[in-house]
Amino acid sequence: GLFIDNITMEGEDYRISATGSWISDAFSSVSNLQGVFQSYSFARFLKAWQFPVFMDNQNFIGEFSMQWEGAPYDASIKKLKGNLKINAKHGRITELSPQASAGNDLGKILTLLSLDALPRRILFNFSDLTKKGFSYDRMKGNITFANGIAS
Repeated sequence: GLFIDNITMEGEDYRISATGSWISDAFSSVSNLQGVFQSYSFARFLKAWQFPVFMDNQNFIGEFSMQWEGAPYDASIKKLKGNLKINAKHGRITELSPQASAGNDLGKILTLLSLDALPRRILFNFSDLTKKGFSYDRMKGNITFANGIAS
């Protein structure tokens, strides 16, 4: 087998650090990778890697653990199994599906009434209501994925 003690990729706005392994015998081959992704501008990271920009924030941390059948170079979305725990702060979801956009006005009304936004309102800062998309102060979640489907 092959074991990765530490692999790190760094760019201007991101850092990825991971460990992993590739275990192979005559009957099966399994690769896995786990690590941490941190970005200080998620939108610039997405643009640099030519992904659609759907959100931006000032601090994004993702802890990931994934596994797939085959060699490390055989990874694909459809083979991937694992999870991603995210913690994002001070951001905006800029692109929403048409179904989600329909509820965006309600979301802005709830944002207006939010106690977390009270310090901004006292300073007459309503920028989170006038910009495109949906603003958040913090967002946490756990995404599980298997066979190309995230839940």
